[in-house]
Amino acid sequence: MANKNKQIKKLVREYIRKAIAEAPSDFDSDRMEPDSDFDFDYYIDQIKELYEQFEEFEMAIITDLDHRSDPEFTTVTDYRYEQMPQQVQRYLNAAKKQLDAMQKYIEKQSRRMA
Repeated sequence: MANKNKQIKKLVREYIRKAIAEAPSDFDSDRMEPDSDFDFDYYIDQIKELYEQFEEFEMAIITDLDHRSDPEFTTVTDYRYEQMPQQVQRYLNAAKKQLDAMQKYIEKQSRRMA
């Protein structure tokens, strides 16, 4: 049993070493240490940043699609462009709900583990 635990610890250290080597340069490797606490605030902040980027993406794609479907701004109106903003908006709303749910879950777990 002790030998098996040593093998597992060795595999975990190897995995961490490889993960750190593949991590982005700005990644804080202390988060991956086995005895370190999970940094809830970091990931909550990451979700907030994702949400900001998501809103910028949403504005860009909807504006582009609306512009392409507006006969005042284009010489060729494609009916598909008229339908796309509504469909894209549905997908975006679903993605927002998923981000919100993940943030709430992480916040809830943060309170439970505090």
